[in-house]
Amino acid sequence: MHRKWLGYEVGRHRRNYFYDTMKRICMAKAPEQLEIDATGYNLDKGQTIRLCSAVCAFLYVGWWIAATASAAVGDLYVSDFSNGLVLKFDASGTQGTFASGLTGPFGLAFDRGGNLFVADKNTNSVFKFTPAGAKSTFASGLNVPTALAFDAAGNLLVANFSGNAILKFAPDGSRVTFASGLSNPSGLAFDVAGNLYESDYASGMIFKLTPAGTKTMFASGLGHPEEIAFDSGGNLFVSEFNTGSIFKFGPGGARSIFASGLSGSWGLAFNSAGDLFEADSTSGMVLRFTPQGNKTTFASGIGVPTFLAFEPPTATPTPTPRPATLGNISTRLQVGTGARVLIAGFIVQGSAPKNVLIRAAGPSLANFGVPNVLANPRLELHDTTTTIGMNDDWQTTQMGGVITSNQVAAIQSSGLAPSDPLESAIIATLAPGGYTAIVEGVNGGTGVGTVEVYDLDATSGSLLANISTRGFVQ
Repeated sequence: MHRKWLGYEVGRHRRNYFYDTMKRICMAKAPEQLEIDATGYNLDKGQTIRLCSAVCAFLYVGWWIAATASAAVGDLYVSDFSNGLVLKFDASGTQGTFASGLTGPFGLAFDRGGNLFVADKNTNSVFKFTPAGAKSTFASGLNVPTALAFDAAGNLLVANFSGNAILKFAPDGSRVTFASGLSNPSGLAFDVAGNLYESDYASGMIFKLTPAGTKTMFASGLGHPEEIAFDSGGNLFVSEFNTGSIFKFGPGGARSIFASGLSGSWGLAFNSAGDLFEADSTSGMVLRFTPQGNKTTFASGIGVPTFLAFEPPTATPTPTPRPATLGNISTRLQVGTGARVLIAGFIVQGSAPKNVLIRAAGPSLANFGVPNVLANPRLELHDTTTTIGMNDDWQTTQMGGVITSNQVAAIQSSGLAPSDPLESAIIATLAPGGYTAIVEGVNGGTGVGTVEVYDLDATSGSLLANISTRGFVQ
């Protein structure tokens, strides 16, 4: 059945922060946090901070944001097209009605303030709902709005299905055309580098658009692709209504079938645990898939479920003066063998233990144009006297030292899981003192790699204070 008006929303369109390994940009968790790149230019507030060009960091400045919401999986919002509803499900699957009286709800997207935006097909409008449910019209006069997605700057991107364009709305509602000449745009999703991916329903293609709007083809040969969504590893998932399938594309474009035998596969969204939720529009169900592809029914008895979106954690600002603290430090260098391995020393300074995540990256750097990457990095963590932890492939925990339990789930829930299974990561609670992270290639491999240290607990009575790195400079 050809449904020329169909479309849907990007599910989980953003995280609390993004991190681009090559461009060296960190986006902080709240507007009160400075965003800086490796050259030391403040990306947000017009100040300048001088940093070594090999180091990326973000600073908590002025205030600490005390959040009242927990970091648990958020509630799932579902557009019920046939009943004009937006339904809300908690983690256990208990259903409630968040909004009613709509006339064809499609795309759903949350802004950074927790407001829900809904594309309404029959009124050609986008409505804004506050967390309390108060409704207002954000945009009107559209031409079958379908998918919605927010970029890192807070601009709303709208797939104008019958207008064959993507529109961009600033927070004040001003509008420009971001892309035109498309063929029924039906899905939108941002990667961590800020590139927008679009599923082109009529042409069966997936396009990639840079922040400047430059368009390239990412995939072709699909049969009316509907919704698209990225997982934490940078893989793109695409639903096909006609074939009842979900396809998975690796960062390089390699394609595989993730799920089949579905009934009107439509909306896609990932929760914070990495499970994929799918709106099965013909069966009236929402299905849940583990990363391994195991399927269960999350909800049923819905009229026509189309788009999905998870409510992000929201924070209640509680102004409390706090000194600036360093949230992330990293270095990229050529990794050799013997004395030419990558060695990074860092300090935990203060009176209390510090919870950190140390990461060694290599293969994922190729996605950002870095040549000659380290194919399989191995990570060791040392204190001043001995080895206290090691990892080779983050999805396999190596017990010993500070690593006393399986860390895979904790790494995933941190939002900092490496994007490639061959990369390494360790979570450790470290007492104040000096530490060394060593990155080397498995079986003597060499190439460009990074070592990264993240502060997972900026409220503790200690600081991530310094990084000094030794490596081979060509």
